[in-house]
Amino acid sequence: MNSERERVRSKNFETQEICLLVDLVRQNKKVIECKETGIVNNKQKGIAWEKLTETFNAISGTVPRTSRNLKDKWTNLKKTAVRNFAHDKKYARGTGGGPSKGPTETSVDATVREILGDRLTGLPAVCDNDDVEEIRNGNEIEDSIVPEIENEENMGTSNSFFTENSASSSQLVLEEDVVAQPGDTQENELDWSQYTPRMLKKLPSKPLHVSKKGKIRVGGNITNYKWCQLADEKRNNSVFKKKLLEEDHKQKQEIHAIMKNQLQEEHEQKLRHREEEHCVKLKLMQEEHALRMTLLKQQITFSDVDNNQ
Repeated sequence: MNSERERVRSKNFETQEICLLVDLVRQNKKVIECKETGIVNNKQKGIAWEKLTETFNAISGTVPRTSRNLKDKWTNLKKTAVRNFAHDKKYARGTGGGPSKGPTETSVDATVREILGDRLTGLPAVCDNDDVEEIRNGNEIEDSIVPEIENEENMGTSNSFFTENSASSSQLVLEEDVVAQPGDTQENELDWSQYTPRMLKKLPSKPLHVSKKGKIRVGGNITNYKWCQLADEKRNNSVFKKKLLEEDHKQKQEIHAIMKNQLQEEHEQKLRHREEEHCVKLKLMQEEHALRMTLLKQQITFSDVDNNQ
């Protein structure tokens, strides 16, 4: 029995066989790497692995492999690719120190990563500080305050801002950003020689006016009021769900009370029926007993008369 259960170890995979296996899996990745686990999908995966095994054995020309061997090897390749990718990612985010290390990811790992996609690399974080802005043409992005007015109906971004509506037209006019050049003089400069506190109450310039429903970019970080709206919607949904659950619980309590009353009425009705049935039976038994006693008395009387005669 032990000899029959002993696992037969096959020959190690060569580099040529590994490349061939990865190439065949890439051709059939839509079926093999499908995440659905229904009966039909599992059957299709089994058929795909059988065809892949036949093709592999026909092309490799080495030791014949079974579908089980190829499945196990593909699983090990995926684990190795994930481990090497995580190691390189951790080293890239390190603070330095010690001798430099080369990338551990091989060409086979790169092909496996291409097949798995986001399942191996993960989705990029776009809603927190892990989002890295691109640096184009080698110029660093300076921290600046960039006003962006965002329409409530159209959330598209724009590099221009809206000016005031003119008195003769109600259309919005786009104004390009203007960079102040050295030597330029601003019109209508204030005379600060006679300073009064009321001068500080003047409204800010038009480019600094930002709608509360828009967004302000400060130092590359974006504060979007849509997240606040989403939080409010989630809170409203939670309140609505709580209300529904309370109503459902109240309805269940009412149904339980009705069923309890019905069962209690049925029980009382059965008790009344049994009591009435018992009274009727008792009355019948009493009448039967009376008749029997009368019959016995008559029989005794007749026997006494016969004896006297």
